[in-house]
Amino acid sequence: MKGVLMLLALCLVVAVVFGLSSLTGEDVVAKSKNFTVTSTLEMEETNINSQMAGQVQQLNIKEGDIVTKGQVLALINSDTLNTQKQQAQSGITTIQGQILSAQTSRDLAKTNLDRMSQLYDAGAVSKSAYDSAKAQYDVSNASLVSLQGQLQTAKAAIAEVDTYLNKTDITAPTSGVITELNVENGELVSS
Repeated sequence: MKGVLMLLALCLVVAVVFGLSSLTGEDVVAKSKNFTVTSTLEMEETNINSQMAGQVQQLNIKEGDIVTKGQVLALINSDTLNTQKQQAQSGITTIQGQILSAQTSRDLAKTNLDRMSQLYDAGAVSKSAYDSAKAQYDVSNASLVSLQGQLQTAKAAIAEVDTYLNKTDITAPTSGVITELNVENGELVSS
């Protein structure tokens, strides 16, 4: 008798396993009128602030909008920065002209120094005349080096302004939904 009960229990287990193995999620949904799914949704909140202080020139979003990573959300007015960049570019043009003039002066001073050196070695001019030519060359060379340094400073100023200009576009750091908006067109924002 124990053997028969064991056999019946085994048959029941086999029948249940084979019956459930062919049951799919679609079968459960089709046969059930009330179906409840429980899940966990993880959300991340990101606050977006401007890296540049200024006036909001253009606001491209509103609350509830879906945004994608990299999308431009707002623009900060960049007129002042553009003016600064134009001034720096004009300064570069001026300095480049001064460098050309300084190179010409240095080259002339070098030619005079070479002549004076030959004449001094031949005893045709005084040490004072040679020293004067040498000093004139040194001064013109120092002037050229100074102007080249000013050119590098002006180029660095443009690079700095460009960095600030790149920060006038406020972009979405990640994709998501705008849940709260604390600024309007024309308002001043701080960095």
